[in-house]
Amino acid sequence: MAAPGARLGATGREGVAVPRFQYWDGQQARESREWPPEGRPLWVDLGPEDAAGLGAIINRLAPVHETLVERVLESEDRQAQILGRRPMVVFVLSHYLGDLRRLTLHHLGVFYGAGFLLTVHLEDPHPAVSRAWQEVLRDGALANGLDMALYYLLRAHWARLAALQRQLNADFEALHKLVLLKPQKPLAASIWRLRRETMRLSRLVRPEQAIYRLFAAEQAPFVHPDHHPYFAALAGRMHELVDDVTGARDELAGLVEAYSSMQSNTINKVMQFLTLLSVLALPATTIASIYGMNFRIPEIRWPNGYFYSLVLMGLTTLSLALYVKRRGWWDGMGEDPADPQWEDSKGKR
Repeated sequence: MAAPGARLGATGREGVAVPRFQYWDGQQARESREWPPEGRPLWVDLGPEDAAGLGAIINRLAPVHETLVERVLESEDRQAQILGRRPMVVFVLSHYLGDLRRLTLHHLGVFYGAGFLLTVHLEDPHPAVSRAWQEVLRDGALANGLDMALYYLLRAHWARLAALQRQLNADFEALHKLVLLKPQKPLAASIWRLRRETMRLSRLVRPEQAIYRLFAAEQAPFVHPDHHPYFAALAGRMHELVDDVTGARDELAGLVEAYSSMQSNTINKVMQFLTLLSVLALPATTIASIYGMNFRIPEIRWPNGYFYSLVLMGLTTLSLALYVKRRGWWDGMGEDPADPQWEDSKGKR
């Protein structure tokens, strides 16, 4: 590394922002905009405006081929790899900014080797880095080794993903309630949106599970054996998160089927109601059509014929309605299965 006080201007050009450094001086954690003395555990954080100088900074830390830098900058390879003449672990953490309705995907390049941790914000700053940076500085975590700074970073990244998962679950519960209480509402677009976001989150967390497993392994690179339980617990949380996202995806598939079934039930109820109305109106229609024929009927001049026909139509309609009710064809008409009283009324029949 460079001597103390040597200022890093990314590629040495004017106008390029200087990255920030955090290191342990033997007594406390310090922040700096200058290279610290050699041999100190060092965390270097580069913002999006510093990405042009990534190659120069890596060469100060551990010489590596430029194609590795390009691969990270392009964010095409999200699998953790151990590369370089001085071995280092290189991986990319992907994250979403915004809520589930307006998500934008961003990437964080991470280089982790003996004595250094380098984070590179490839687009907008990753909020997890700011959180982990302050926690490491506050707790003096670098005193216990640089792997603890990596642990804080991975934990903060997991917390961001877990927050998205909690929001996803809340949206799912609200949508599930709507499907049950108001199946007649047009909810297909909302279900499709939530399913799309679930798939996006699933594609995000599943590849990164391998990164957490790598550092949870017994022979994890650059991880002190005493710190292995921290990474193992974190890998377990990540595994639970992946299971939750996978479960939410499967539950959404079931929700689609439930919504389709509720829509079919609603249509069936409407058709049943209209059919019963037609059946009940049929006797009266038949009687009216007979007395409305355009030829002579023997009782056409009967003084009480009008009242007789009304009574006859009423009695036949009432008799048919009682028959329909006795057969149970009225059951379920106008009842909501989501109503708690529905089960009680069902048991009393």
